[in-house]
Amino acid sequence: MTESMLISRQWQDQLYYDIIISGKGFPVGSKIPITFQLTPLAKVRVHGLKVFVIESIEYWSNDRTAARKASSRKILLLSKLAGRTLAPSWAFSNLRTIRGGELSPEQRREAREMAARQRTAEASRQKIAVQPLPEPSANLLGDLDLGLENFWGPTEIEVDVQIPTCGMMARNENLKLDPECTWRNVNIRHWIQVILPTSRLDPVDLTGTKRRNFEISINLPFTLLHCRATPMNIYLPTYSDKICQSTACQSICGCPDALKIPTESSTDYCTRTLAGVNLISGDRSSPRRAAHLASGQQNPRSSAEIAVVHDSQRPIHVFIGPSLNLPIFDNNIAQSSLPNSLTKYSKQGS
Repeated sequence: MTESMLISRQWQDQLYYDIIISGKGFPVGSKIPITFQLTPLAKVRVHGLKVFVIESIEYWSNDRTAARKASSRKILLLSKLAGRTLAPSWAFSNLRTIRGGELSPEQRREAREMAARQRTAEASRQKIAVQPLPEPSANLLGDLDLGLENFWGPTEIEVDVQIPTCGMMARNENLKLDPECTWRNVNIRHWIQVILPTSRLDPVDLTGTKRRNFEISINLPFTLLHCRATPMNIYLPTYSDKICQSTACQSICGCPDALKIPTESSTDYCTRTLAGVNLISGDRSSPRRAAHLASGQQNPRSSAEIAVVHDSQRPIHVFIGPSLNLPIFDNNIAQSSLPNSLTKYSKQGS
């Protein structure tokens, strides 16, 4: 489930793209991290990117003689258009441009001025008319039409696509998704579909102004898990000194926006458990005095140390009643009776 999925392909002779999805399984309500690396090979335009999730459900009879396949459901998770910011409907998703990409208005103005100077110098050197600059266009790869070499590098974009939560599905039936299921009567499968709307120059057009539009589509299967199948729930907890950690509330599901339900604190439960055991077992959890110490002799272990030990004591220790005050080993060394025996035998021999 944690292995990444990588797609590396070349689209015609215009674009080379790498798409990396960091994982093969994601729970409902989580985010899907996707990395795009787009390297232009010509003056190609990428007008945006879209991410869909496709759900397919198949039903089978008990004897496997009859089957019904429901129509596939296609849900749009993210849509980014070149030249525009993310719409408010995709506010739960994140998009970051790591390298290259679209230019800001100030950067575009500077790039067009640089391109104009280069075209003027080229025209004066070849003694021809200066070619006009192309019209500004929306392109995720930047202004490639200007012909500047510093724009021909790869563009890297990272997105975190939000999967609808249970609350979103309850408010909008069109976003409803079912977790992965493989059963003898029902099979539910999911795919991630990435679409890149692109355009290239029309090779038939001699003027070089017309373009032809295409769509690059990539489908990758993945596993949609239940919302409670989060790393916090499926991995072992981290052991710490605080055993009775309080849990003030629980959620109705595993989604980030789930409704919180107040519950009893686990610390209160531990306290009541200790008190109940004290009543039943006669205060077995109280610190016992070491056997080697007299009634008026103080314990060599400080009271602060004993308090720390009891603060970090686990509830199961109450039932086994451990001795927390270990005896001093020097006081438990028995005197050897060998000299007395030798004296007795020596007297008999004499």
